[in-house]
Amino acid sequence: MSIGKSAFEGCTSLVSVEIPETVAVIEEKAFYNTPWYNNKPDGILYIGLSAYGYKGTMPEGTDIEIKEGTVSITDNAFSGCTGLKSVTIPSSVKTIGYNAFNGCSSLNSVSLHDGLSHVGWSAFAGCSSLASIDFPNSIETIEYDAFYGCSSLTSISLPEGLKRIEGNTFRECVSLSSIEIPNSVEIIENQAFSDCTDLNSIQFGNGLASIGSAAFYNCSNLSLIEFPNGVKHIGEDAFWGTAWYEKQPKGMLYAGNVFYEYKGGMPADTRLNLREGTLGIAGGAFRNAWTMLVSVSIPESVVCIGERAFGDCRGLTSITIPRNVESIGMMAFYNCTKLDSVITKIQEPYEIDGYIFSI
Repeated sequence: MSIGKSAFEGCTSLVSVEIPETVAVIEEKAFYNTPWYNNKPDGILYIGLSAYGYKGTMPEGTDIEIKEGTVSITDNAFSGCTGLKSVTIPSSVKTIGYNAFNGCSSLNSVSLHDGLSHVGWSAFAGCSSLASIDFPNSIETIEYDAFYGCSSLTSISLPEGLKRIEGNTFRECVSLSSIEIPNSVEIIENQAFSDCTDLNSIQFGNGLASIGSAAFYNCSNLSLIEFPNGVKHIGEDAFWGTAWYEKQPKGMLYAGNVFYEYKGGMPADTRLNLREGTLGIAGGAFRNAWTMLVSVSIPESVVCIGERAFGDCRGLTSITIPRNVESIGMMAFYNCTKLDSVITKIQEPYEIDGYIFSI
């Protein structure tokens, strides 16, 4: 059970509150500006089983140990507490809420224990002094922006069992030099590691199937990448500005079993045959083709066509989509003004995102 955001905010006659143990989550400002809240002493405030926040001004160099038995840390609980130096979170804590430690710029040590399953959106964003973090294997979800802008973060240990790395999770972690993705991770979402300029090596797990748009955008030192055989979707600009991309020759460029793009200028009247065994066509793969691309042969092995894959291919007049395709991304054939014939061999239902043939 939970008590929602601002549920009793401004109840100016509320002087007594008893929270049953069945309430596991209390959201931000639930009791803000009530006499009951205002009469509480300064320091860490617990409400029921939740670490609700820090009342008053936190002194510099503060070390916090969340008390055993606490189940959740409320949204925005310690947000902006620039005096916070370290925090120890016991195994009883299951969830860390949205923005819980956002902007704690002096926070350099976080101790997490088994039992934690959820790290909320922007939970540690802007913790610019945080150098390392080890995630317990009990974690199932790390939400968007969770460590965005943790500029001192040099190492992370991701938990086995994590299924996806959500958008912007480690964006602008400019000191992060290497990362190992567990085999359990299936999806790396948009901009998850973008602008990690010190990142020079990454080891993908064998379970990876999808890499989102700009996932490693501007990771300028990332030079060696080995793609698992099962990757079938790569979003637009996923590796733009990396050393790996810059050293690739011009022409047809593959990232593992995904056709990544046609790099460089394309000659007029180009007709391409994608290699057998190709699983996907990346987002924006032919975005520079314009009127130069006349035809492309897609093998039966392809299961995914990415967003804007053929966008602005104004010389393309027909396309044959194999039987095996499972998904076609948004605006995949956007502004293909001469495209008057689309042949599909697909017999089973499949996913088609919006505006696929829009002009």
